[in-house]
Amino acid sequence: MYTPPAGLVAKLLSEKLNIPYVVTCHGSDINLGMPNNKELYNDVLENAGKVIFVSNALLNKAKSLGYSGNNSIVIPNGMEPDLLKPLNKEKMARELGLNKKVVGFVGGVKTHQKSR
Repeated sequence: MYTPPAGLVAKLLSEKLNIPYVVTCHGSDINLGMPNNKELYNDVLENAGKVIFVSNALLNKAKSLGYSGNNSIVIPNGMEPDLLKPLNKEKMARELGLNKKVVGFVGGVKTHQKSR
């Protein structure tokens, strides 16, 4: 499946309107899309006014695929450590009346719908 770089439309508009653009890389764009289309992804990233990465690991992955990193900045996803911290599993299970395993997730889930 072909997935174009997130900033491709911004790059095209930038060229037409002569204004800079910014790309934010969250993970799947670099980890899944970029390896299959390095030249196009690198073109979009290298020509951006700034490329924001949510982790150093993601920036390093992009660099391993040919991106220079010259216009990059790392801004990690934030979280409130006082709100999101490990708790005693047994105590929480008793307090919530849970007798089965529970899976938790903190983050955003994006769904894709097929167009009709």
